[in-house]
Order: sequence, then structure tokens, then C-alpha cells
Amino acid sequence: MHDASAQSLARFDAWYLAFYPYLDRHVSLADMAGRDVLEIGLGYGTVAQRIAAASARYRGLDVAKRWTWSITGWRWPGFRARLGKAASWQHP
Repeated sequence: MHDASAQSLARFDAWYLAFYPYLDRHVSLADMAGRDVLEIGLGYGTVAQRIAAASARYRGLDVAKRWTWSITGWRWPGFRARLGKAASWQHP
């Protein structure tokens, strides 16, 4: 990726989902609706968008400030991303 434009992100998402075709079998979006979902390691947010769009209460955690900042501006009900390490994060 050369920039964070919508076009670049869409191209990346298409490549990512083609490169990992098994994701749809392992990430059951239908089962996530209305549930609390934690994703660790956010990358460009390809999976985060799909989880949040499935009406899940999304929580994302990443050690890289760049990835956390890149998706915190997204607006979905129940969507939150934060900077941190999974081993030190206090969660219910």
C-alpha cells in the first residue's frame, strides 16, 4: 500500500481476502451478531470491518500505534480499538 485512501484499502482488502480464502470458514460473521468479539492484531482492518458490519460489539487490540489509530475513527455501534498487549489487557 502506498497510501490510506479508500481505493488503496479496497485493493488491499480484496487481495487479503483472496490470499486467505479460508477466513470465511473460520470467522463466522453470522455467529458474531450481537456478541462481544475481540480481535488481536488489527492490520489494515480488513477483518475488523467485516466483524463490526456483522453487528458485533467489536473490540480490537494491537501493539502498533499505527494500526490502532488507523481504525479508531471508524463509526460503528459498539466499535472500539485500543493500543496494548494482550497479556497485560484487563478484560471481563
